[in-house]
Amino acid sequence: MNTQNIEFIHPEQLDDEVFFINTSLVEFQEMAIKTKRIGNKAYDGKGNQLFYHDWHPVFLKEEELIASGITLLQLRKAITNV
Repeated sequence: MNTQNIEFIHPEQLDDEVFFINTSLVEFQEMAIKTKRIGNKAYDGKGNQLFYHDWHPVFLKEEELIASGITLLQLRKAITNV
């Protein structure tokens, strides 16, 4: 994975994962991502912990992202309807 533009690597992220988004438990459960995994502590892109109620990091396997044929940003927009 090209980490050249990544400012912060989430401490809960496993070697074969990418950080996807921060979200609520309800939104996490609704995501149609096979390899999704919820974490405990949400952080912003600069490494500052976020202290919002029911706010969790979501990770997905890098291989699922590659297999999707789209970029991480495109997948984020598709899932969050931004």
